[in-house]
Formats: sequence, structure tokens, C-alpha cells
Amino acid sequence: MPNADDKTLRGGITAVPRRVASQPKRPGRKDKVMVYVPPELHRAMRRLAIDDDRSASDLYADAARSFLLARDVNVDERPTHGAPTPKRHGTMADLAAAVDRLGSRIEEALVRVEAPAPETREAGGPAPAGTTAAAAVEALLGILREAGSAGLTATELRAAIHAAGIRSGTAEVAKAVLRAAGVVRCEGRRWYVGSS
Repeated sequence: MPNADDKTLRGGITAVPRRVASQPKRPGRKDKVMVYVPPELHRAMRRLAIDDDRSASDLYADAARSFLLARDVNVDERPTHGAPTPKRHGTMADLAAAVDRLGSRIEEALVRVEAPAPETREAGGPAPAGTTAAAAVEALLGILREAGSAGLTATELRAAIHAAGIRSGTAEVAKAVLRAAGVVRCEGRRWYVGSS
């Protein structure tokens, strides 16, 4: 006897949806999903992931959880890897404060790039969060300064970055940070130090 969920196909054949028992919940289990986002949003998430020393997946999960909580959708609260999700709604004042903190972090990073780094970390100890990104920013700035006023084409810059041993994702973050701070610029697929 047909059910309301059954579909009648061509020729009178009825397709009955297959009912699959839900998988048992395991702590820390994550489902793989595919989400298409604009490139600039993904770059911002990758930058934040590097700064927070977390995976971009954790940040996307936190953003989705915050989105659902903002709409009063009950979310099964299981412990997740990384920082806890904030329980309150953001305001414009919070956004302004976050933008202000970001500006000061960029200024601090530029000061650290210019200053010689002291070797005070214990040998074999974990590197502080953001060390990889800071090293990439420093290397990229050095490469472009060495090129001088002629700058480098995107291909030449990519080759120099590769020769310096910097991963392409980290190099993209470094370029985006330096470009947003106005330290480097790209004109006609050529990279230069300084603003135009």
C-alpha cells in the first residue's frame, strides 16, 4: 500500500524512500559538508584560523552555531575542539571594538617585523600562535624590499616565496595582511612595497 512519502515514477512504478537508521552519536563526531562561500570570506576565515591557531572548519562550525543560536534554533551542545562559542548576540559596539583591535594587531605585527626577534623561547617548545604567519609576512616584505622600486611580477613573487619555503596558503594570508595595511600593493599583476 503506497505511503504519502512514496513517489510515482513514469510507467506507474512507485519509488519508496529508503529509511536509514541514524548513526549513533559519537563524541566529537563531525559531518562532512560542502559550503560555497565568496573567496574574500574564506580568506578572512583562514587568516582568523591562523591567528587563533585553530582550523578553519572549527571557525565555520562556530559561525554556523552562532547563526542558529541568534535565530533561537536549539543546537545540540556537544563539546567541540577549540574555543567555546559565545552565548550572547553581537552589537555594533562589539563590531567597532573588534575592528579597532584588528587595526592595533596589524600595527603591532608591523612593529614586530621591523624589530629583531629575541630568541627567548625554550628549545623544542611550541612556537607561539601566529609565528608562521609573522615569519611569512617578514619574508614577503624582505623579498619585495630586495626587488626595489621595480617590484616583482606575480610569477616571480610566487617563485621567490616557494624558494623561501613558505606554503602558498600562508603566503596568501601574508599578502592580504600587508596589502590591507597599505604596506604593499599590487598593480597590473606586479607587486611593490609601499602605497601608490
